[in-house]
Amino acid sequence: MGEIVLVTPWLDDNSLGRAYSLALICDYLQLPYRVVSLSGPSGVWEPLQGTEFGSRCEGLAFRSRKDRARFRELLDCADAVIAVKPLPESLGSCLRLATARTRLLVDIDDPDIEAGTVWRAPLSRLRAMAGPRYWRLRSMGPRVQRVPVLVVNPILQSMYGGSLIPHVRSAGSGESREGFSPGTPTVAFVGTPRPHKGVDVLRSAISVLAPEGFRLEVTANAPSDAMPHELWHGVTSLNRGLEIVRGADIVAVPSCVAPTTRAQFPVKIVDALIAGRPMVASAVGPIPWAVGDGGVLVPPGDVDALVVALRRLGDPLDRHRIGALGRRHGCNNFTPEAVAATFSRALDATPSLGSGG
Repeated sequence: MGEIVLVTPWLDDNSLGRAYSLALICDYLQLPYRVVSLSGPSGVWEPLQGTEFGSRCEGLAFRSRKDRARFRELLDCADAVIAVKPLPESLGSCLRLATARTRLLVDIDDPDIEAGTVWRAPLSRLRAMAGPRYWRLRSMGPRVQRVPVLVVNPILQSMYGGSLIPHVRSAGSGESREGFSPGTPTVAFVGTPRPHKGVDVLRSAISVLAPEGFRLEVTANAPSDAMPHELWHGVTSLNRGLEIVRGADIVAVPSCVAPTTRAQFPVKIVDALIAGRPMVASAVGPIPWAVGDGGVLVPPGDVDALVVALRRLGDPLDRHRIGALGRRHGCNNFTPEAVAATFSRALDATPSLGSGG
């Protein structure tokens, strides 16, 4: 099989993280790949800067005739093209510039269309309908039906069908330190602390537990109200984030109820599973499916329940037992080896756009 072209909407935000997961599968299968965006030349998303993956990313400008011609040539010569996210900037650009020979799939890792349109609160939706972005997103729904689909979790699969290709990490990349801290644990939040991620809820829970010795680490810049029991690392690289996960006693995924979280699968869950770190996670969307036996689930937004769950994992024996179960679950389901066969079948079954198949 020849080169795989991953078309991502942007290079400089966390949408690039999904392209990275797909690239890991390509590497495992020894498939050459490149990553392209038509959002224009830009830097690579900070966590992936300086990586070999980042060196394969190329930013082209949709409005440039020369760049459009180069993009069309890449699509024409690729063995298969994967549009990362069903967005105008990725799938829309591919469908507009592809040739009849292009073998195109769309990868759906978030409910981007729904969260930006029909899942919005009524007033927010009315305001959004006044702008062109809302209608551009709505127009992508019928276009998704034109091509084979890859999805990242079972909820998205129930919505779109297609092949289930979850986020992955190499099993070897997550080997954690032996044992756990004998004293009170360090809890880590690794990721982008957007409002729906529940970092404020987590901070409130840790504040209750701080007198018992619990500490919190967060991969974000420190807020003005940072507390002595909190360590804010700033924006980190992917490798540094993995080090923080491996060094933590507990990884927290305290997602709140929001349109996005109804079908969102945070990749930090995979990092924790592979590292054998137990989790405390919200029972929202596909998170229970992803966590499996590797964590304790709590109602989203419930500080008291989060305190109880974290206090339970204050016991090193519980942490070790749950972490080991999680490691097994992660290696069996969320590694390139685990999903390679499904990925290969999806690529092999993809017809060219001109075949009518």
